[in-house]
Amino acid sequence: PKGGAHDSVVVGTFDSFNPYIVPGSPAAGLAGFGGGLLYDTLMDQATDEGSVSHPLVAEAYKYPPDYSSATYRLDRRAKWHDGQPITVDDVVWSFQVLKANAPQYNRYFENVTDAVAISDREVEFHFNQKGNRELPKIIGDLVVLPKHWWEG
Repeated sequence: PKGGAHDSVVVGTFDSFNPYIVPGSPAAGLAGFGGGLLYDTLMDQATDEGSVSHPLVAEAYKYPPDYSSATYRLDRRAKWHDGQPITVDDVVWSFQVLKANAPQYNRYFENVTDAVAISDREVEFHFNQKGNRELPKIIGDLVVLPKHWWEG
């Protein structure tokens, strides 16, 4: 459903509704490593189970025994606010833009070297190290942005 209101009380101030700006202060709750109120992540971290994530934009992921990469398969039902489907191009673009322009994401994803669309529903992330069991889960925290809206 569209419409409605969201009222929230937060101490502080803001100067932008764009949560991915570097200089400035975005409004509270709009973004973060959990996606915030506006955007979703590939996976959603469970709040009641340590080191557990559940599918959100992605419906599944896999990784090789050496943990050198992770492949996420997007849920075909995932759509943007305007009804357009969430695509692997959105995921790849989000990774590249956030890593290039947002210092906190560049640091958080520092061991993720690239994102490659390998099919119309799968994107593979490559890591600069092997054996790190946390990296496939860390990339699940990627906020997915609508490329068509940000570039439009």
